[in-house]
Amino acid sequence: MPRGKTELKAYLQRCLERVERVPDDEPWSQIRFPRQEAKRRVSNEKQSKRIVIVTDPQNFAEFHAMREAYMRYCDENPTLVALAIIEAMKAFDLKAWLEEKEDSDHVLGKTLHNSE
Repeated sequence: MPRGKTELKAYLQRCLERVERVPDDEPWSQIRFPRQEAKRRVSNEKQSKRIVIVTDPQNFAEFHAMREAYMRYCDENPTLVALAIIEAMKAFDLKAWLEEKEDSDHVLGKTLHNSE
């Protein structure tokens, strides 16, 4: 994935060169700018109400088990559950957790990118 403007320009140039070899009916996907998309999601001008999280099967199961427990405590109110999760995220020290995980994984010979 391109990381900056210079890499993006080079990538787009390679794409333009390949476009000439592609059939007219060939499907394509869009180019995405994650930080710009994140800014739009934060401002939420469209008033979106749905949250999508892409993860692995284990985290999917654990997340939904915890979410179900939260739903029961919050009388099945998804807005209260979202607020509770946001408050939990605010209280969670992510930086310390990542540093601790990095330290323990280093001992096990793993990194955050290849741990299972």
